[in-house]
Amino acid sequence: MIVKRSVLIGFLTLIPISGCTPARDPFLPIKPGQLRVLTSFPPIYCFAANVAGDHGKVLCLLTTTGPHDYQATPLDSIKVAKADVFLVNGLGIDEFVTKPAADARKKKVVFKVGEALEDSKLIHLEDGERKHLHADGTFCEHGEHDPHVWLGPPHAQDMVAAIAKKLGELRPEHAHAFADNAAAYNKKLQELHAYGLEKFKAKQNRRVIVTHDFLRYFAQAYPIEIAGSIQPRPGLEADAGQLAKLVKLCKEKDVRVIVVEPQYSKGAAESLQQHLKGQGIDVRLAEFDPLETAAAGADGNPDPGLYVRRMQENIDNLVKALP
Repeated sequence: MIVKRSVLIGFLTLIPISGCTPARDPFLPIKPGQLRVLTSFPPIYCFAANVAGDHGKVLCLLTTTGPHDYQATPLDSIKVAKADVFLVNGLGIDEFVTKPAADARKKKVVFKVGEALEDSKLIHLEDGERKHLHADGTFCEHGEHDPHVWLGPPHAQDMVAAIAKKLGELRPEHAHAFADNAAAYNKKLQELHAYGLEKFKAKQNRRVIVTHDFLRYFAQAYPIEIAGSIQPRPGLEADAGQLAKLVKLCKEKDVRVIVVEPQYSKGAAESLQQHLKGQGIDVRLAEFDPLETAAAGADGNPDPGLYVRRMQENIDNLVKALP
């Protein structure tokens, strides 16, 4: 995977602040015997916080900054140094965080949750779909599978089970508690999935255009038909020719919804919407939050209940927009 050289070097060279006053332990306050769990970004944090319960102190490395815009800080280095385990999504989306952490501290346990799922449950990417272009012109390359695995509620349940198993391996005396917590949280995820199935049941037209191909696991769960993508490749904006193709596609397939993400510009989607409106076709924009960023609370972490709540909002937004 290709990353900014400054990010890689920065993470490798950052060390806890030394001097007369030791750097504050970011996991404090912590109860005796609690497992110190660091997570890469909000979905993994939500899963881990619900599984760990009282037997783990869980921190989220990224909150308002997403995986594609990460810049290392001295506090990040301290979090990595103090953690017992570093839980990440894997599959290429947060490798720029995990590789420096593993290189800098060979004994650190870095667990790639998405890669713990059975290969048959992952969506394979073609060669041309694996590169992602950043705004600064640099590329990162995902692996052979679509990394947005957390967006499928059934896949999220498998990720929760994998986290419970890993935490149980690290703290065998609490393995039953982790398993019970995972079962309780997975019941909420099952209810979330059932909620979506019921909401989408009345929708005969489930065809959508997406800004880029991030929605495939969600679409697989319900199902939604992804008719096309505005960006011909992630990070590469559509030109006039691409927009013309999408206008034709929307007319041929009767696509009535364009899915947009709150973290990115809606400019291209709005342009496509106006082109279609000029031809008498009413297409709505539906906001879908992929949860790669989240507001941090007073403790510096997202709300552990964010995933279920935000995914239900995503379902509601899509259902409202679909004809």
